[in-house]
Amino acid sequence: MASYSARLEIDGQHYPVVLCSYGFTQATDARGRISERVRHGLLELVLDVPAGDQLLVWAATPHYPLDGQVSFFQATDLMASETVSFKAGQCIGYQEVFEAGADIVGSYRCSLTIAAAQLELTAGGVAGGSAQLAGVGIMD
Repeated sequence: MASYSARLEIDGQHYPVVLCSYGFTQATDARGRISERVRHGLLELVLDVPAGDQLLVWAATPHYPLDGQVSFFQATDLMASETVSFKAGQCIGYQEVFEAGADIVGSYRCSLTIAAAQLELTAGGVAGGSAQLAGVGIMD
């Protein structure tokens, strides 16, 4: 199994990602038939707390939409193997956790919850013009 890393890019800054979670759902009726369009949920990220305060400012500022992306890389490849990009993302949750005496790297971490008008999953990097796998419009 290949080893991966991930990076959040937002507002011209790059942040290494420790954990990333997102999902897409599609409702069905009582017979199991699709009854609604595909919808995306929230983008959840865990990072080592960065040196600057850009993410904290984003979280603390109401109505501050930013575009960004999370790119996933194989350890042996410099090109992204998958990218999750978001449009008009708002940081609706920010939490910092510190664990004294932790034997692992990254004992001071932050969690971000991002709600976005659009979440798009593409193979490869978005700058490379890769094929779209799933694009979903406004979340409601």
